[in-house]
Amino acid sequence: MPFPRATAVTFAVRRRLAFTMRASSVCCLVVLTLVVATGSADARRAKKRAAPQRRHTSATHKERLSREAELAQLKREIAETERELGEHTRKENLTRKQLAAHNARTAALKKKLASLKSEAAALEAQEHQLDTSIQQTASTIDTLKRSYAADVVRRYTSGAYREHVTKGSGFDDPQEESVRLRNAYYAHLASTALHHNKETLDSTKSELTENREEVASLLDEQRGAISETKQQQQSAEQQTQRTAHELRSIQERKQALQKELDRRKAAAKRLEAMIANLAAKEEAEIKRRKEAIRKREAERRNKRRAGKKLTQSERHQEELDAQEQKSLAGPHSLGWPTASHRIVQGFGEQRNKELGTVTMNLGIDIGTAAGSAVHAAADGKVALVSSLPSYGTLVIIRHGGGVLTVYADLSGTSVSTGSTVTKGQTIGRSGSNSELGDILHFEVWKGKAKQNPVRWLK
Repeated sequence: MPFPRATAVTFAVRRRLAFTMRASSVCCLVVLTLVVATGSADARRAKKRAAPQRRHTSATHKERLSREAELAQLKREIAETERELGEHTRKENLTRKQLAAHNARTAALKKKLASLKSEAAALEAQEHQLDTSIQQTASTIDTLKRSYAADVVRRYTSGAYREHVTKGSGFDDPQEESVRLRNAYYAHLASTALHHNKETLDSTKSELTENREEVASLLDEQRGAISETKQQQQSAEQQTQRTAHELRSIQERKQALQKELDRRKAAAKRLEAMIANLAAKEEAEIKRRKEAIRKREAERRNKRRAGKKLTQSERHQEELDAQEQKSLAGPHSLGWPTASHRIVQGFGEQRNKELGTVTMNLGIDIGTAAGSAVHAAADGKVALVSSLPSYGTLVIIRHGGGVLTVYADLSGTSVSTGSTVTKGQTIGRSGSNSELGDILHFEVWKGKAKQNPVRWLK
């Protein structure tokens, strides 16, 4: 069954699914890079102190990574279920409209059929009336013929049509001649009147017969229209029954999808709580490391104040602490990744007024010509160079303080995983997006929390 506006509806569903896939994909990538960042322990630390902590951190990261992968899969399933549910909702609305149209057509056909039957009844009554008139006219003609024949016989037998024979004198009786002439005159009038009445009645009968034939023809056409309308009505009623059955099937499927969607959302909520718990453990570990560095700095400062020299091991630890502290301190601002500062789609919820849908943009989309240079927003280390559905080619850079920047929809890259980059260094070229055109998709993450990139850019 065709559905209107199929192209617009498919585009909206595809766009919503793309945003959902982006959300789940980038969560996995961010968590993966965080695992790599926090999982890298200092190889030169004392084994006795570092070994237990590495084992604990590795187990936490593995569990979190597993849970994140599970959540990503669950979110993809939720997105697919929501897409299917939306499709069934649109089908349900369209089927309702079709059912209403079928009902309206059936009602119109019933009304038309009743009108045709009423007109046919009127034609039948007219036909019956003409038959009666024709019979009456024929009876009147027969009566007139019989009356005319009887009058002729009567006048003939009474001598009205016989001529008198002249007698010996050679002259007729004037009185008898007057009677004879009068009778002949009356006979002529009667004959003329009878003849005229017969012609009038014959003409009337002919007209009535023509009218009757015309009415009979109209009645045949009317009966044909009634038969055709009955067939159309039966077809419309059958279509209405099929559409009603289809509507029931769609509604049953929609209810099943809604239950499945509620179940998956509940599972996703529980899983997100578990991931939040794992993230809290990692944050606690970062805080512990910061506190350990602070204590060692205080010890070294007190030792210098006392005029004592640091040992080679202590100096080396100081360098390691400085490097780690730098990695734990996030940048206060980021540079724009492109020469263009034109934002074509902002961060957060994006509402489609026409379709009434809401999608989530995890970053911003910067309008720039395809092939434009893309720069690192700050110093850092490339955590990942990869390609993902709906993200295209992307680069993720890890900066200090658990800050990650994501550069997506690239047409090419000039860095590799693990390489060190400086602020403003070209890391690739911008590409295009099927929905927004020539853009660079840019995201900023602080730990597991997505950030509004505009607040981080200069």
